[in-house]
Amino acid sequence: HNIPVWIDDRIDYGTRWPHVIQEKIDSCKAFILIMSDNARASDWVNHELTYAQSKRKRIYPLLLKGDTWLSVASIQYVNVRNRKLPDESFYKSLLEALA
Repeated sequence: HNIPVWIDDRIDYGTRWPHVIQEKIDSCKAFILIMSDNARASDWVNHELTYAQSKRKRIYPLLLKGDTWLSVASIQYVNVRNRKLPDESFYKSLLEALA
């Protein structure tokens, strides 16, 4: 769908990565949350989600593994377990948020 995505594994060595992550969240129009047990246990993922919520970013949760999270329970999530891809309505909504 030609959707531009930034992932934090693209931070250069020697960079102050918390600042880069904050700048990227500040400038994004949509925040995609990949929910898994490892992500739920990650303080950083939870800080990033809380920060995105405080900035009133559109949150798009994708459930990869485990159960949905209380912190996004009021948001409709997409089940992508077992290698499922989101349906077209997910991409349509995401593209509208990016416009």
